[in-house]
Amino acid sequence: MQKKKHLKFHKISKNWRILIFELVILIIGITTSDSIGYADSNIGPQNLEVINNTVTNQQANNTKNIDYNTQVNEGHIDSIVTNKEDNQNIYINGWHATNQYSQGMKHYLITLNGDNNQELNRQKLELKYRPDVQKAYPQVPISGNGGFSASIPVNQLNNVSSIRFVSRYTYNENGEPNGGADFWYPTIKTKAAWLDKFKISGGSIEVAGWHADDQSVAKQNHFLILYDKTKNREITRQKVDTLPSEDVARVYTIANADKSRFVSKFIITPNMLGDEFVLVSRYSDNEYGEENYSDYWFDSALKVGKSGNAGWLDEFTLNHSNNQVIVNGWHAADKSTLLRNHFLILFDKTTNCEVGRQNIQVMVSSDVAQNGYGNINNADQCRFSATFSISPAIANHQFVLVSRYSDAANGEGNRIDYWYNNKIISNKAAQVVNIAHQQLGKPYVWGATGPNSFDCSGLVQYVYRQIGINLPRTTYQQEYQGTAVSLNALQPGDLLFWGSYGSAYHVAIYIGNGDFIQAPQPGEQVKITNMSYYHPDFARRIL
Repeated sequence: MQKKKHLKFHKISKNWRILIFELVILIIGITTSDSIGYADSNIGPQNLEVINNTVTNQQANNTKNIDYNTQVNEGHIDSIVTNKEDNQNIYINGWHATNQYSQGMKHYLITLNGDNNQELNRQKLELKYRPDVQKAYPQVPISGNGGFSASIPVNQLNNVSSIRFVSRYTYNENGEPNGGADFWYPTIKTKAAWLDKFKISGGSIEVAGWHADDQSVAKQNHFLILYDKTKNREITRQKVDTLPSEDVARVYTIANADKSRFVSKFIITPNMLGDEFVLVSRYSDNEYGEENYSDYWFDSALKVGKSGNAGWLDEFTLNHSNNQVIVNGWHAADKSTLLRNHFLILFDKTTNCEVGRQNIQVMVSSDVAQNGYGNINNADQCRFSATFSISPAIANHQFVLVSRYSDAANGEGNRIDYWYNNKIISNKAAQVVNIAHQQLGKPYVWGATGPNSFDCSGLVQYVYRQIGINLPRTTYQQEYQGTAVSLNALQPGDLLFWGSYGSAYHVAIYIGNGDFIQAPQPGEQVKITNMSYYHPDFARRIL
């Protein structure tokens, strides 16, 4: 939250100077109204009740030692308050001293929208004696009588977030410039807000932030409105409590700055998919949030996805020692906001039937949201991990994983699936892994091709020959077989190589979970090694 600078007025010796100003406006109630125009436009005055129009003859005739040559144009807003019994007006007190005043001039106070200088109100003022100003500016013709008091109807403030006052002396009856001088007082902030959170989480849009507004004193019903920018209409609104916000009060002097925070969430419904939304914070004097109100429209927009569906398997391997299929990955789907049950399904492609399914809770996945999939609704919470136990009788079958979001507790009903067809545990891959496991513990012998001893390429050639695939004898011949595969996308049965492509000096068989089976070197036996201990340089896929 950016700290806002304010201006204050202080009296220094006998001269008034503008330094830094903070005004605490207890209330500015606002409703919608037609625009009035700008301060220099030809608009007639709106005469309001005069607060104080008593000026004695002695005060009015105090014209000795008047100086019309020395340039003086100073002013000060002393107070802006509201009467607790009258929430329909704000009351302003201040003064304006200038040597450009002449007898017969009229005094006007003009109220502007502080954001664009659009005129909101103009009224003619009566003289009000200010002995303190007369003392500070004894030679200024209008100093002593330059005080003013005014009341402004809040329904003319046009739902603004800041206001600015202009004091004007002029000959014109309608308040337009004609001789005299203007004094522009500093802009006064009347509302401020910030959105800390506006995001999709699960099946909801979560919101959190704060909205400080002077008008909240009279308009004490606080609403959050979810507005559909795509359909140009309100979707829903909630009446919420305001919460303590001491951090806001340390920066802003707005009426409810110390209690302006909010937290809420909106349930996503089917008709919201694919649309873009903004949040509106509203203070109203009506229990339903209508009639007189003050809105703050937040700039942040949120798109609720509709058709996004993406996934990735980090691991999909079959452990032959215990006949378990290990799966790790993620599945991001826009429709998961409506389909709240997540299932993983192990499908046997050999028999074309489901082997098993599990209801799996998805986990945090900030990396997915940050790496190209942030536009999918649940990208920040879509990771999964599971283990399937299978019968030894089907260990050599082909398997594929399916991730499903469903609105039914059993995984049926309305649903969206993601088939990980790019990673399949095939029967041949399973056979390769199984045959390689059978060679564990056999000694390394240079040039040996089995079945009782092996060198590295001899082990690879022997294992693949058992499933009907004939590979060349040596490592530097085997590295040209199959197709290149990234070390980040390995599948069981892939061949791992060490050395640069074209001059590899070692080969092994990948079996999943970062492990490979190798015939390492003289004096050792065929064994399982993890890639974190001995990392390959490239890989080839044979199957």
